[in-house]
Amino acid sequence: MAQILLVEDDTELRELIVLRLEMADHKLTCAENGLIGLNLAMDEDFDLILMDMVMPVMDGDDALMQLRKFGYKNKIVVITAAFPQDKVTNSYFPGCDDVICKPITDGFEERIAAYF
Repeated sequence: MAQILLVEDDTELRELIVLRLEMADHKLTCAENGLIGLNLAMDEDFDLILMDMVMPVMDGDDALMQLRKFGYKNKIVVITAAFPQDKVTNSYFPGCDDVICKPITDGFEERIAAYF
């Protein structure tokens, strides 16, 4: 069982991801913006952070940069709707370990499980 921080402002998507990953025996903590996510990540030990990019208060790019600046070493995976799956690479989001494109599709749980 992994400890996962989900930073996502879309309530419905957040609930869907939580449901799917809890069914796969992961423990989820949620944040609705990058600032809350940043603070949680600095205070708690997560195995993985799933980070949306477009959010209010602090976007995912800023939160990701701050986490790496403060020495956060665990995996951070960007979740984004900004690019088609076949066009996106980690180079679009410096500091991330991987990118998952929205919408969340079949195979999501297996992809998350591969990080552990």
